[in-house]
Amino acid sequence: MKHVLPFIVVVSLLGSQPATAATTLCDVIRSFETAVPAKIDNPRERRWIEFHWGFDHSPGTIWSWGCQHSTQAIASQTCGWLKDNTNQEFAMMLPHGIMACYGYRFPAHANTDWSELKGTIALHGRNGNRLLLDLNYRDLPLGEVAMRLAVEHENGDYIPEELPAIATMPVTKTE
Repeated sequence: MKHVLPFIVVVSLLGSQPATAATTLCDVIRSFETAVPAKIDNPRERRWIEFHWGFDHSPGTIWSWGCQHSTQAIASQTCGWLKDNTNQEFAMMLPHGIMACYGYRFPAHANTDWSELKGTIALHGRNGNRLLLDLNYRDLPLGEVAMRLAVEHENGDYIPEELPAIATMPVTKTE
């Protein structure tokens, strides 16, 4: 009986706390994929985000990461969340995490095994969407690596017809 009382106290305290669900990467990517275009959005522009690591080699910069995006509000919101919630050191964790949202699984050392990779992985999304996960972990200067996630509808007509290759991220200085 003496062990039952502490257990009851702990259980009652846990039950009285409000349940808060943390936003996950899959929640954010699902919202990015399925967002209804705003009236001001160009229907011929793909929705995309591009995340870079290690692009700023300025003196005093220890590490850099950043996100650029298409003009849609959901792309800006997705970049904002990613900047606050993406691993800064292990760049392959983000694309692996995105793929895991669509059912893929990886062995223990896949984050390092996939270094020096360049290419595009097409993921089947919801409601006729296709996600293009472009990776450039090989051809950018001085150790910079990047990934881009674009959403297009299977019947979409986009300008440009294809997205350009991932290029180095421009360094912007804030004073």
